[in-house]
Amino acid sequence: NHVNPDHKDFFGSTPLLYAAERGDTTIVKLLLDTNHVDPDHRDDNRFTPLLSAAWHGHTAIVKLLLNTNCVNPDHKNCWGRTPLSYAAEHGHTDIVKLLLDTNRVDPYSRDEDGLMPADWGRRKHNEVLRLLQNVQQ
Repeated sequence: NHVNPDHKDFFGSTPLLYAAERGDTTIVKLLLDTNHVDPDHRDDNRFTPLLSAAWHGHTAIVKLLLNTNCVNPDHKNCWGRTPLSYAAEHGHTDIVKLLLDTNRVDPYSRDEDGLMPADWGRRKHNEVLRLLQNVQQ
């Protein structure tokens, strides 16, 4: 009677990815503490828990995942988007700072549309744009 905490569904998603996307910090901690989940697992669209948490603005979960030292903070999904580009697009300034502070993300990374994180941030988020422009100088 064992349950696999890293079970993949039809879309290749895991409980950790769903918990990260929904912002359930308690479940994310519980799953990470089992040491039986891949914190950098990619679903069928190459979304990771970190990318999903960054997109949805779940700062505490981004911190937890980065602290595992088992995630690639610059991972690209199937559209070439990174956690930084999603955080920039949605104005999640704290997450942009966390990702930049890892010194493991490329602020010049272009997605399949040729857009960089600053291009996504420029659309509506001045503070995010300022952070990214400071890195690019």
